[in-house]
Order: sequence, then C-alpha cells, then structure tokens
Amino acid sequence: MASSEELESIEWASTLEYDNTVDEANRTNIIPEIKTSGLKDNQPLPRQWLNQQFYNIWQVCLSFQSDFDALEIDLSDLQSQIDANKDSITTNKSEQNVVNNDLQSQIDALELIILEKIFSVGSTWNTKTEEDPAVRFGFGTWVKLDGRFIAGSSETDAAFQPLGALGGNKNHTHTDNFSVASHTLTEAEVPTYVHNHEFRDRYHAEDSTSSDMVQATNKENMPAGYNGNAGSGVSDLDNNQWLYYDTNTENATFGGGGGHSHVLNGNIDSASNLPPYAVFHVWERIS
Repeated sequence: MASSEELESIEWASTLEYDNTVDEANRTNIIPEIKTSGLKDNQPLPRQWLNQQFYNIWQVCLSFQSDFDALEIDLSDLQSQIDANKDSITTNKSEQNVVNNDLQSQIDALELIILEKIFSVGSTWNTKTEEDPAVRFGFGTWVKLDGRFIAGSSETDAAFQPLGALGGNKNHTHTDNFSVASHTLTEAEVPTYVHNHEFRDRYHAEDSTSSDMVQATNKENMPAGYNGNAGSGVSDLDNNQWLYYDTNTENATFGGGGGHSHVLNGNIDSASNLPPYAVFHVWERIS
C-alpha cells in the first residue's frame, strides 16, 4: 500500500484551528442535506466543508494503511512461526506449499477487492505514469480521455448533460465590420461656409490727358495696343485709359453642416479559450 511519504503528501487540515478574525474553525462537519444530495448547480462550497472532506479522506487512507500494516504484522508473525518450526514440520512439503499459496491468494484477493471498490466502474484515475491502469491494478477496462478538461454535470444546463457528453472549443473568433467604405458627401453634409465674388466693369476708353480722365478717380491703364486704342468714335484712336466700377456679390452661405457616417468591415483574430492548466493522463474505467 502507500508509503508514509505518500500519506504525508495527502495530509489535509490535520489540526483543528479556530480563526478569530473570521470567527470560524478551519473545518466543520458537512450538513446531512449536502451529504445526501450533494451541491446544487452554482451552489458555493464553503472552505470548512472542503477542508473537512479532505481531512475525512485522509483519515480513511490512514485507517486503510493501519489495517494493512496490522495485516502485514500478522503475516510477518505467521512467516516467523513457519520459519521457526520449519525443521520440525513433518507434513508433506507439497501440502504446506499449498497452504502458503492459498494464504497468499487470499491476501491478493482481499487487496483486489478493496481496489475494485475504490475504483469502481465510472471512476477516473489521474497519473503522470505511462502505465495502463488495467495493468497497474490488474482489473477493469479503462479508456484514456485525450485533450479534455473534466466538467461537473448540471441538471439545469443542457451543455453539461448527459454524463459523458463532450463539448467546447479551444479557440473562438469574433467577426465585425471594420473596413471604411467610400462615401460621397451630399450638400447637406458639406461643412457650412460663406463666400463672395467681386466684379469690375470697365468702360469709357479715353486719353489719359483728357479732362474726364484727369478728374476721374476710378481709372486704370489699358493694356498696350488694346483694341487698337479705339474709343467711342471711329477716328478716336489715341485712348490709353478707361474708367471702371467694382461690384461685390452678397455673402452667400453654402453647405448644411450635417453629419455623415462610414461603414467598417473586418475580422478580429481568433483567440484561445484555454485557462492555465497542468497535463496528466486521465483514465476512466468503463467495465
């Protein structure tokens, strides 16, 4: 059976302590209702019950080990008696061997019965060894659960029904629209702005030395040789200036200053659903 080091490795809450800061003991007995029906879906598990359950399991293992130790002592005493009286045994040696073999067979059968009760059909065995449980224990048919987490069943969540159901994915992908589509602004969407235009009307071409031009203020030189320097008369060809008049359009407002939208298209990269984990071989006994 287990060594003392192995028993020490599963020791849990061996000392009953009382924590004054939370006014609670570190372990308490589980109420009968929970022992008969178990936890309901999404019902929290108090740490005192968990500590008590692990403590109880540890005590059962200690009790098993104590029983096996006592059995080994009895067998040791029996072997000592056999050795002490070996020279005085007068019975047939073959008959004595039958008796010894029968006793060992009974011991082996007892160990097997206990193991089969601990690992009944439907039980699981987690290990980092490569040995098949059927070879390790010498009984049952076992199948290996590859690359999956174990989840508790639920009476209300169909995703966790029935027993033995498989589900879940390692990765998931979200899709949405993220690329910008082209859009032509309407007049209502153009930002509001104001502008005006200035116009200059030119008229009355004359010689710059004429009294009209000398007195005038809104005048400017004509381009050299423009229109043959012609004026109002057919023979009036010595003109080099003209009068002008500037006009402005009224301020005009354009655009509606309204909003506009763009459509986005694209994909989000896939992401992993895996939480932190440790890898073990997980075996289930099916028969």
